[in-house]
Amino acid sequence: MFTKWIHQVYMTQDREIDCGQVFELLSGYVDLQVAGVEAAPWAPQIQAHLAQCAECDDLYQALLEIARLEAEGTLPDSTQLLEELRRLAAPAQTRPEPMAVAAK
Repeated sequence: MFTKWIHQVYMTQDREIDCGQVFELLSGYVDLQVAGVEAAPWAPQIQAHLAQCAECDDLYQALLEIARLEAEGTLPDSTQLLEELRRLAAPAQTRPEPMAVAAK
């Protein structure tokens, strides 16, 4: 933990952007990468922030995956995806145990 903090302090640059700024710029950054353009030279501050911020990097990875699936035409239909999520979230239907009848 302490080593990670020291690394982040060491990696601090004179001109940095915060999570809110990254959030505003991230879709354009992802679009460049999906188009085959190396985005890091165009946006070194975003690249530096992603290297230090796990939350923003997780968001970036998710957006990049969605954008790639969309570009390939393999992004699931939203209706199908919503139905699958509902199915997974629904409690399992269980049948009550049959009652034992005492013999006379």
